[in-house]
This record gives sequence, structure tokens and C-alpha cells, in this order.
Amino acid sequence: MQARYQATLQPEQGAVNKPYAAPVSKRFFQFRPNTRIPPLTPTFHRAAFVQKISRALPHKRLAHPRGFLKRFHFRFIPAPRFPAPFTHMDKIRLGIIGFGGMGQAHAKNILAGKIARCELVAACDAVEANLNKFPQLRGFATPEELFAAKCCDAVLIATPHFAHTSLGIASLEAGLHVLVEKPVSVHKADAERLIAAHTNKKQVFAAMFNQRTDPYYQAIRNLIQTG
Repeated sequence: MQARYQATLQPEQGAVNKPYAAPVSKRFFQFRPNTRIPPLTPTFHRAAFVQKISRALPHKRLAHPRGFLKRFHFRFIPAPRFPAPFTHMDKIRLGIIGFGGMGQAHAKNILAGKIARCELVAACDAVEANLNKFPQLRGFATPEELFAAKCCDAVLIATPHFAHTSLGIASLEAGLHVLVEKPVSVHKADAERLIAAHTNKKQVFAAMFNQRTDPYYQAIRNLIQTG
């Protein structure tokens, strides 16, 4: 289903103030009968994101997770036809940009070991008190400081919505893999700018559309499609 709503926040510079339309993949879920749907948790999407980055070497195609990710599709951009030449990583060093309530919730799950091969190493927030709650992490006041430190392989953007576009573009330009919280952007034009910035196919760019795996929404979609 394609959700539409009128954005209330101001668009970024150069954006067109139009209602945001969440794009729907052509390969949107098509579960077979009696297929077990996974529980709705953000942990699933973080794990899939990490698995996508740390995929096996190209010759190990049987271990390649792309088929799994296609089944639970949450990316704007279609998966590559063949495995991209990523180097295998034992651990993904992750930084969280935006360390408020949502960012800290992600941090607690990752630090609890719920995401295999994901190591949370840094947090970025303008509020120093938020960073002080996790003294084991490297704290940064600005994203530019985090990029310059070269301590992360990927970032999870959990800032207020209107900053997703500019931070996502900056993170991609810094050579990092990017997972952005929903919504991708406040306005359609901003979302298109962010998607267009993903030009290096060796980088993973994903959005956390976890509602697409919710059994309730799957059932509603099935009712609509079957009449």
C-alpha cells in the first residue's frame, strides 16, 4: 500500500513542497501461502542491513543473503543482479547520528548483542547529555567530526525527519554505508535527491520500512488484492 500524507515541516533548500509519496517496489512482498512472516522488530532490519554489508565473497554465492533480502524488501533501489564485489567484514563498525530516544533505543539493542557482527563504536548528537549516557562510545557533536574520525563503516541516521536528506547525502559522500530511519525524507523531492546521491554500488543504502513486514498490514494488503 502506498501511504500519502501532507508534510508539515519546511523542505530543504531546492526541494519542492509537495505531498510525500512513499515509493513502492515492483518486487513488493509476494509471500507464498503458509509462509511464516517474521515478527515486527527494528532489530530485523538492522540485522539485514549488517548482513548486506558483510556479505560473503562473490564466489560464495550459496551463502549470499541477497535472496533473503529480496524476500523482505525494504530498499528503494533494486538489488544488483550479481553480487557486488564487497570485501568480507568480520564486524561492521556502526555509528548512530541522532542520539535521542530512537537512537538510544537502537544503541541498547546493538550493545545487548542482538545484531550479529555489528559493533557500535560512535554516537553523534548536539546534546552532550545524550552522549554521556553511553560513555563506552566515542561521542561527536557534529556529523562532520564523525566523518573525519574514520571510525565507522556505516551509519544509522535517527535524527528528526527534515535532516535525513542532507545527512544521508553527506554520509554517502563520506564513503559510508547508510541506513536511514523512516521516513527517508519529508518531501518527495528530497527523497529523490537522496536516492540519486547513491551512485556507488559498493555502498549499501537502505531505509527502515519495518511496517512492510507487519503481519497485520500483510493481511490487509492481501484482502485488498483478492477483493
